[in-house]
Amino acid sequence: MVLVHNSTEQIKSYLRIFHSIGKNGFFLKFTFALFFLSGFYSFSQNDISISDVTLAEGNAGTTNFEFTVSVDGGVNAVGDIDFTVNTGGGTATAGTDYTAIVGGSGTITGGTPSTTVTVVVSGDTDIEANETFNVTLSAPVNGTINDGTGVGTITNDDSQSISISDV
Repeated sequence: MVLVHNSTEQIKSYLRIFHSIGKNGFFLKFTFALFFLSGFYSFSQNDISISDVTLAEGNAGTTNFEFTVSVDGGVNAVGDIDFTVNTGGGTATAGTDYTAIVGGSGTITGGTPSTTVTVVVSGDTDIEANETFNVTLSAPVNGTINDGTGVGTITNDDSQSISISDV
């Protein structure tokens, strides 16, 4: 059990309960203090989420799509948070439009707010619709996944011109 303390009033309420236990409740006070402090130290877990990315594919070479995996609320991770990364789904084709990640791993290092997952997208000159692929987080260690799917949108930057001449 971890007590969630979101406001000053909630903390004051906990302290009133703590004070009302009295002298004979030492063990209960100790247990309460331990669980109350767990919200501030490494007993708690962090929620993590992954961003979406939208970029043009380019006409040749590759473009790195950098997905940010961050601790929710903009805070630093209490300890290292490990997770598994896979790509798939969407309308883009793995191996042609982007390099797939299968069973990859990532870590948000304790004391930092985020890390990145890079997916390499291949440029081409094909005229096509915008395409998407998913980056999915799973199997978290020392954290929980809040938003575990980042959508990569590859925008088409190619065009075709039509010329009309006099007859």
